[in-house]
Amino acid sequence: MPAPIPFEEACLVIEKIRPAVDAIRAEFTKLGVANSAVSKAEQAAKEAEDRRQAAHADCAAVNARLIEARRELEAVTKAHDEKYNEYVAVKGRLDAARSAYVELQQRLA
Repeated sequence: MPAPIPFEEACLVIEKIRPAVDAIRAEFTKLGVANSAVSKAEQAAKEAEDRRQAAHADCAAVNARLIEARRELEAVTKAHDEKYNEYVAVKGRLDAARSAYVELQQRLA
């Protein structure tokens, strides 16, 4: 068993180590504040990543709708082109018939 320390000597030892204890306490407080700041930063980063992923999903959905709209436009354009070509062919036959009719009228006149 260690020998007992006299009271005055114990008080001197306490006074000597008090600044070190206070410094350690202050460092623990700083670490707690830093840990809190890191936690907030990590939470903000997670929220930002969640928003980025949601925006990416929105972009992918818009891109899919855009692809579908392009396909639909191609189909409508193809159908329009077919109808237009049919119109041109019919108009050509009609113009030929009109020309033949005018020619016939002139011969009969």
